[in-house]
Amino acid sequence: MSIVDHHQACLDAEASGDRSAAWDALVAARQYLKQCDDADWAWLESSLDDPTRKWFVAAIFDRESLPRRLLSAMVRAAVLERNVSNNRAFIDPCLRTYGLDRVKPMVDEYLESDVPGAQSGAERLQYWLREPYKRRGTF
Repeated sequence: MSIVDHHQACLDAEASGDRSAAWDALVAARQYLKQCDDADWAWLESSLDDPTRKWFVAAIFDRESLPRRLLSAMVRAAVLERNVSNNRAFIDPCLRTYGLDRVKPMVDEYLESDVPGAQSGAERLQYWLREPYKRRGTF
């Protein structure tokens, strides 16, 4: 089984309306991370540029440490996410794993970017880039 197969299992469970099966499929995808090969990691990274698959990646790393190999792509996904509420799904794993001191400069680089939407996206993310950083659900 590959990460693509786990993604499909999540899609199938969601399409059937079985929330429990969808959760189980997501948990299985998280457990599979220990077995990912280079092709799986490449798929995860490229998925962060896909408007649908990026949510699967965000869901996987909502409760897992983000590997360094995905950090830049996850920051880019956060910057380019237009919805100011949804961009947190991408920036939270970065902040939780690497901290504000490492992530904020990466976001700030987009303030000077020529990529369409990157400057405004980086500005929107500043809301989440404050001390003390608190993860959702904490006090």
